[in-house]
Amino acid sequence: MIFDVDHVTALVLEWQRTRDEDTLTDLLFESTSLIEAIVSSYDYVYRDDLIQEAYLRIQYALPFFKPEISNLHNYFTTVIRNICNTYISKQCKEPDTELDLQFMGYRETITDNDVLTGLISRNRKRFPSIPVNEIDHMTAYIYYEIIDGSTSRRVITGLSLQFGIDKSMAQLLYQSTIIYLRAIHINQSKPSKISESDELSILPDLLEVLGDDVYNRLAIVFSGMSIKLP
Repeated sequence: MIFDVDHVTALVLEWQRTRDEDTLTDLLFESTSLIEAIVSSYDYVYRDDLIQEAYLRIQYALPFFKPEISNLHNYFTTVIRNICNTYISKQCKEPDTELDLQFMGYRETITDNDVLTGLISRNRKRFPSIPVNEIDHMTAYIYYEIIDGSTSRRVITGLSLQFGIDKSMAQLLYQSTIIYLRAIHINQSKPSKISESDELSILPDLLEVLGDDVYNRLAIVFSGMSIKLP
């Protein structure tokens, strides 16, 4: 079976308009050849899992396909390869030995559905200019990519490609989500200690002004981010 990009594009656009389950079934079936072709380039041991992950991620990405921005073949290829790479990376990832500002037990606790629900509710208020259905899907995308262990660059690039937003907004959405999740899991994180080498930075001054507790919380929440003050 050959992937007929024009036919499947028509099905996707019809599904976006009607949300018809039969149309969804048809377009997923018609996409099988593309999914299997891409998955075949990865280790066979992951084949079945990758195919299932690809089907799920395609369904998730369907509302955001825009024919004026991307060809469907390229769009699906990006979506499928991203989830394959993320899935395999997660399977092969070694446990972190340097925790520093990383979350302790983060992967296990963040999967609580209440966290995602709270994050979606928060982002609707935080980004009122973005339509609710779009911000909800973008929020879920960022959330699950973080759980999968994706790098910030991968998440930001994925947001730009799949949702058609510019990279500055994608970076803002990602960092805003990270801040929220770090604040939620603040008790499971630990900050780096200020060392003698910090003499040429303002960190000791911030610690002195803010106090240990506030400084440590801010160090966890904002670590690795560039904050531009008004």
